[in-house]
Amino acid sequence: MSKYLIYICLFPIKTPNLVGGMERRMLRTINEISRSSNKIKVITNAPNIEFLKKICNSEIYFQYTLIESLNKYNLLYNLCKVLIKYKRNYIHIMNTTLSSFIILNISKLLHYKIIISVVDYPTVQKRIGYFKIILTYYCLFFAYKVDWLYSYYNVFWKNNLILKKSSFTKSSFTDYEKFNSNFQEKNKLILFSGRFVSLKQPLFFLESINNIKAFIRENNYKVILIGDGELKFKIIQYIKIHSLEDIVEIENTNEPSMYFKKSKIFVSLQKYENYPSQSLLEAIASCNYVIATNVGDTERLLNKSNSTLIDNSINSLSTSIMNAILNYENMKEQLVELKSNVMKLHNLENSADYFNQLYFS
Repeated sequence: MSKYLIYICLFPIKTPNLVGGMERRMLRTINEISRSSNKIKVITNAPNIEFLKKICNSEIYFQYTLIESLNKYNLLYNLCKVLIKYKRNYIHIMNTTLSSFIILNISKLLHYKIIISVVDYPTVQKRIGYFKIILTYYCLFFAYKVDWLYSYYNVFWKNNLILKKSSFTKSSFTDYEKFNSNFQEKNKLILFSGRFVSLKQPLFFLESINNIKAFIRENNYKVILIGDGELKFKIIQYIKIHSLEDIVEIENTNEPSMYFKKSKIFVSLQKYENYPSQSLLEAIASCNYVIATNVGDTERLLNKSNSTLIDNSINSLSTSIMNAILNYENMKEQLVELKSNVMKLHNLENSADYFNQLYFS
């Protein structure tokens, strides 16, 4: 019997144009699988087909149905109608939210086999409340298969019934073709890219920059923070209070490739997990020397021979930035090798192979 699958891709109702790394990676992966197979149908509240083409950066090869989402109730109602209409064998839903719980139970009634991907590290690391833990256990128990983004899922979720049907995503990827490693285009630039929220630690980064501002000026380096978010006002105030305007700039762009091409040093300071940061992959693809907090699955991308992995201390970060400034020219060969190794493992083809096996084996 042939196997057919429905993949549900839901964007925020109020901000449907806000596309995260997970949605981008999954839609491109499914589009790649669908080049040689017509067994996947995507149900999504994307505004139009052009929106999907932009995300996939190509023509659309998968079947799709666009559903209206005036509010969450309207969205769930329209989703249910489609699930009843297009009866398939399997359904793939993302994460263990309340919406996922509702979709899962509807799918059970319709006799779907349910595949769940857990892609948020707070859930994997159980940094969630009791209600969310109970909700997650329920969803995972009734899932046919469980896909985890992070390799350490079995440290936190030890139930044998869950572990028997679990696997973890072997690779991530980004648009490597947008990023080059032309060292002649590099400027003396240190880059931070990410949402300005506490988990990304932009203020921790600025405190370290302030700690070595004289050294940065002496070596003619500049610092750029790319992003936006709730901490933006505090960041602006910190720059003013500590007179960093001459060396620190703030930018906000959806196309950071121009900055990665020019920068030499990239800093990734997430508090609990750097993997599979798109910014980190883009920095590696552009042959930036990376300084990152050594948390979670970060070492799936980096190691001590080709980057600097630090703890959450200002002195550690400050010292690492100074060493990177002094030694960047001697690290070019290692950076090219790191880029090559990462691209061999973390690419669209490997992602498509993994999910093709997950869906249809």
